[in-house]
Amino acid sequence: MSNVPNIVVPKHPTPDSDLLRSIGTGDLSKTEEAYKKAGLQYTKPPQQIKEEKWYAQVTNQHTGDFLQPETLKLAGLVPDTYENNKKYPIKTLNALIRLRTVDGKEWILSRQMWTGLDRLGNEISKAMEDKEMWLKPVFKYGQRHTNPGDLFSKAESKISSVSDFVKEYTLPFSAKNLDELYKLKRMGSPVSLVLKDSDSGNLDRYPNTRTFATWSLTSYMRCWPPLSSVSIEVSKIT
Repeated sequence: MSNVPNIVVPKHPTPDSDLLRSIGTGDLSKTEEAYKKAGLQYTKPPQQIKEEKWYAQVTNQHTGDFLQPETLKLAGLVPDTYENNKKYPIKTLNALIRLRTVDGKEWILSRQMWTGLDRLGNEISKAMEDKEMWLKPVFKYGQRHTNPGDLFSKAESKISSVSDFVKEYTLPFSAKNLDELYKLKRMGSPVSLVLKDSDSGNLDRYPNTRTFATWSLTSYMRCWPPLSSVSIEVSKIT
């Protein structure tokens, strides 16, 4: 007997695929893996296709390693006059989000720009948003008869579809995790600091007068400034 799960192929676009298309952020590869484990057909949303295309352009198709200037020279893909001593990928931090979920736990999300090198030696950049989160499918179950032609045959419970998604966060808010991300800040470039309650759906920009140290070390509730002092500008630090 084969251990390969039966793949349920939808004949038409499904509500879950439309929802994935609308969200557009997070680590969609984990969502795809969950679908496959459940034996459901997964339709990649446009944002995932674009990201995979970028990876294909800037990595070795055999090893998955990012292309480097020296490997392009050794392969004869760039001229001898080509000069580049950078190490790829180059990751630049643009924003940090301090997120509090309804259970009181805190998590980190980030907005980054990744730059890789294609086979011609050109730099190609791709925005990477909220990779510290993924969409976990909420499965809907149905019954399937072992003998479809016999309604009195034994019925088994099977996953039939996806009814919704739950956001799963993977990077807890801690000094160590913040430091690792903050190392990606480019010298002289601004970084947005954001506070967010998961049940509000709104992003609250941190006032420009505050510092990264205050934002990261102060308790979540004390971070909130008086309503009258909230800046409508994206808060930045240099």
